Amino acid sequence: MKTNNKLLLTLKNSVILSIFSVIALFVQSVQAQNGGYCDNNNDDIISAYHASIAKVDTGYVTWGVNAAPDGSSNNLVPVAIHPNSGYNYTGDAIFATMAGHDNQSFLLTTTGLYVWGYEGEVISSSLTSSSDFQSISLPSGVAPGDVYYMTASDDVLALVVNTGEVYILGNRRRLYGDNSGSSDTNWHHVEVSAGNYLTDVIMLKAHYSGVFAYTSNGEYYTWGYDVYKGDGSSAGNQGRATLMTPPFTGTIPTMIAVTGADRDDGLSYFVLNPDDTKIYVLGDNSDGQLGQANTTNANSWIKVKASSGVDLTDVIFISAQDNTDHYPTAGTILSDRSIRFWGKDSYDALGGVGDANYPAVPGGFTVGADSAAYIEMGGHTSLYVKENAQTFCYVGHKIHGSMGDGTDVNDQVPTFDCVNTPTIIGLCAGAPIYEPADLVTVKTLASGDATPDEGDIVTFTITVTNNGPSDATNVSLDDALPAG
Repeated sequence: MKTNNKLLLTLKNSVILSIFSVIALFVQSVQAQNGGYCDNNNDDIISAYHASIAKVDTGYVTWGVNAAPDGSSNNLVPVAIHPNSGYNYTGDAIFATMAGHDNQSFLLTTTGLYVWGYEGEVISSSLTSSSDFQSISLPSGVAPGDVYYMTASDDVLALVVNTGEVYILGNRRRLYGDNSGSSDTNWHHVEVSAGNYLTDVIMLKAHYSGVFAYTSNGEYYTWGYDVYKGDGSSAGNQGRATLMTPPFTGTIPTMIAVTGADRDDGLSYFVLNPDDTKIYVLGDNSDGQLGQANTTNANSWIKVKASSGVDLTDVIFISAQDNTDHYPTAGTILSDRSIRFWGKDSYDALGGVGDANYPAVPGGFTVGADSAAYIEMGGHTSLYVKENAQTFCYVGHKIHGSMGDGTDVNDQVPTFDCVNTPTIIGLCAGAPIYEPADLVTVKTLASGDATPDEGDIVTFTITVTNNGPSDATNVSLDDALPAG
């Protein structure tokens, strides 16, 4: 808790039998973050395999392998995704994403959907005329303004629309979610049963192995190849959205994530619980990506460990390597703004923490001195952004501009480099992580009889304490007196 702030309150009381309630209100609070285009959601930076897209306050920038407008050249430094840079779209940018080992990128604008990069990496090569920046069709009946979220991974492009329905385009039929018998070039509308569409999705992550979704009514769904239901059964193929056993109930997860490998070992799931600040995990663990310091798969939900028998706690942000099918990794930001990484440490992509270990602080990050606002787990690479920074720190395989430092070399960055990475004006990922206010209300009898007669005056004191970490503004308190 920090300084006391005077807040505008609306107090509504039910007055019964001429009993009056006199309220004394005390509020303690801390600074809240402003909203806007840089909303610090979990796609402020997207890293595929040796390439990235970052959100800035004016749109998007991209760098790395096949990120240039011709889809076959590398951007050695961050380049604005804008017509002035050769990305010849119309309208205003809404969403951008990329995926794959050789990288295919997508941009949704107010006038349509565009693609560029390595043909066939995400969607069928018969849908594109070349690797150059070009337009492709949206699902029938879906306008750009209908799209709530867009993401991609190897062989799958996913759209969530405002109704919470999901559309899939790609190369793997079980990822379509409509029980298709073969792969094709069509958009597919995800179903829970024949003719009944999945709706109310508010969180979704996709991977080469499968898709994971959470709905506004508290249900978790999955579909794809070797996916897990969380009910103790082993992995299996699911052609439609299949209801899962939830990791917990009664609260909305802060974030969800997925990762996996290209060996068809199955999907790995991550869910952050805001109540106990722990990460619940499920599924494939062939590279230690479930954070248990072993490689044993989990058929039921378990929790990421800090050490043997001890759950990792105080987690406020999670990321898993989902935009490419190579090298499953995961990472987190803790409440002290320190970071932990685990999974497959190929090319020191995890800063030298090693393979299949408990979550550990990567090399080049100093707990207590460095303060992370964002992390992104990519293929062969990882990065983090310090609070209020306009640059990022990079670790892992450095090749074809993947570090954005203007060089095209094949090298390895074993610990985080925060010095040689580029400045990106308006970088959204540096915005401090928003944590909602935690209001606790206590009502006590200040004076008068606890069982008053008609006409008695009774004084109550209501104390509202904001345990932080953010301000609570426009608070409304409704204090209904008991009947009597």
